[in-house]
Amino acid sequence: MNSDGKKEIVPPKEREVHELEILIDKYRIEDENHCKKIKQMEQQHKQIEQSMFDENEKLRQELIQTKMFLEQYQNSHTGTIKKQSSTIVLTNLITNENEINENQRLKNEIIILKNKLTATLNKEFKIEDDNTLRSLDQRRIKDLERQVKELGTCLTSRVRRVRAGSGSGKFC
Repeated sequence: MNSDGKKEIVPPKEREVHELEILIDKYRIEDENHCKKIKQMEQQHKQIEQSMFDENEKLRQELIQTKMFLEQYQNSHTGTIKKQSSTIVLTNLITNENEINENQRLKNEIIILKNKLTATLNKEFKIEDDNTLRSLDQRRIKDLERQVKELGTCLTSRVRRVRAGSGSGKFC
């Protein structure tokens, strides 16, 4: 519409060019959005790769420490002096799939070693734990016996006061 309120007649070629310009602008905006998404995905991929690498290195270090700790523990508790190498040969990881597999293998090996260590410690401390539990139970029994005795004394004194006619509101 023009300033007089009358409808402007736009030639078909100009209208078609205008519609094409609008369509091109929409495609350009969509293309820019896709480029931004691609850049974000590339950054996320890099972050994921880095975190996987970091996790893998962390697991390697934990595995080495756990093996060394287990070795030291076993050597100190066997009564014999063993001279063993502390070096651990780990396979090199080349691809992401290998990293994932290695990562899982290292986790499994850590779990196995921790279970072995726990089992070994449990065997040695089982007798001490049983004695400790018995001691705690005995203390609980004595404490309960003391509380029963105190309640009995309070009840006896309360009954005496009630019989004597001077029953106060207090229990003990």
